[in-house]
Amino acid sequence: MAGLAAPTTATAAPEAGGAAPAPTVEERRLDGEVPREILRRSGFAAVAP
Repeated sequence: MAGLAAPTTATAAPEAGGAAPAPTVEERRLDGEVPREILRRSGFAAVAP
C-alpha cells in the first residue's frame, strides 16, 4: 500500500556553538509571582526550571 509510512519526529537542529536552547514561553512565565506560588503549593517548585 503506497503512502502508508510511520511519521517521523521533528527535531530541531542544534545551535552552533553548543549553547543551550532559549527558554520557551511557558518557561519564561514561571518567573512571575503567581506561577511560582502555584508551583510551590502544588509541590512542583522543586522540579521547575
